[in-house]
Amino acid sequence: MAKFLYIVNDLGFLFSHRTEVVEQVAAAGHEVHVCGRGLKMKLNNNQNKIKFHYLPSRYASWSINKNLSNLLSIIRLIWAIEPHVVHLISPEGIIIGGAASKILRVPHLIFSISGFGSANATDNRVSNIRTMFFNVLFFLSTRKNKSAFIFQNNSDRERMLQIRNISKKQCNLILGSGVNLKEFEIKKHRVKTKSFEIRIVMASRLIVQKGIRDFVEAIKIFRETSHLCQNKVCFDLYGEFDDSRQNSITKNELDCWQTSGVLNYYGFCDSMAEVLKEGSIFVYPSFYGEGLPKVLCEAAASGLPIITTDHPGCRDAVVNGKTGLLVPVQSPHELSDAIQMLIADAGLRESMSKQARVFAEKNFDVLSVVEKHMSIYHSMIAE
Repeated sequence: MAKFLYIVNDLGFLFSHRTEVVEQVAAAGHEVHVCGRGLKMKLNNNQNKIKFHYLPSRYASWSINKNLSNLLSIIRLIWAIEPHVVHLISPEGIIIGGAASKILRVPHLIFSISGFGSANATDNRVSNIRTMFFNVLFFLSTRKNKSAFIFQNNSDRERMLQIRNISKKQCNLILGSGVNLKEFEIKKHRVKTKSFEIRIVMASRLIVQKGIRDFVEAIKIFRETSHLCQNKVCFDLYGEFDDSRQNSITKNELDCWQTSGVLNYYGFCDSMAEVLKEGSIFVYPSFYGEGLPKVLCEAAASGLPIITTDHPGCRDAVVNGKTGLLVPVQSPHELSDAIQMLIADAGLRESMSKQARVFAEKNFDVLSVVEKHMSIYHSMIAE
């Protein structure tokens, strides 16, 4: 049996996006190690077969001391474990973990490219410098012949082929992290009862690049211009407040939006399946460097028509005009028009609801995602 090491910046991300994969590797009898920051994962199965290791510091792009501390910790960990396969997840994990793996000549590396995050989300001078710095580090960390890349959308795959001299055989496309289709189900009566309150839902991290301010502006435009029955329409926002980032939505903004009646803010939600069952339309106007947002996969599986941006990762979760609508990034007026279109047309919502569920069953089943990961692992181990 082989030894696997997963390196990620935030263990919470691994828990929410890769639990089934990690558990399946352990169930297959392999030795599994997980390294990152945060709380220990609460796994359903094979808990005792998975060993956790913790990084001393959170990754910080400009902090040499913190990054050097993490690098040395990972080097010591790899030296002690001697893994056959190191699976690097998130851009931060790839940069630090990739450098350590390269130094110690790990036999097999897997790079999961779940979008490029905030490194490419804005267009100011500081962001451009940060992006150049990030790309250089990323290039150096991924320079290895015996490696595989997992992409969540075609745009990121094509980008990597342009900036890196790698073969297409090394590039694997797996749409998203998968959804438990038994947990996320379509609520059949959602669009059939005329008296049912139309609930517009958005859920994301509370950072500017997720398009939250665009969502708010679209709501204001709808309230000012629409002649639809507005007392039957509500707008709900879910996401954990976090003021540790410079690009975070502020508490003052959230308070203002609530007190003025723009939207209802419910904070962090650990049961999105229940929230989505009560929703009518899901909105996600992101211009962040997405992979393929899991919440969009969950919304589709729940049979919600989706309004999102024509942006890498987001557009891959929607069949425009059939399972949802695509709008330009940072375009509140177009977003408001799309919301009004779906509110006004119950028949269109019902049609999109059914097609969204079928699309999710075909593309986002977590069992298929696990199977594709296991296939990549087996091919590497067999070499």
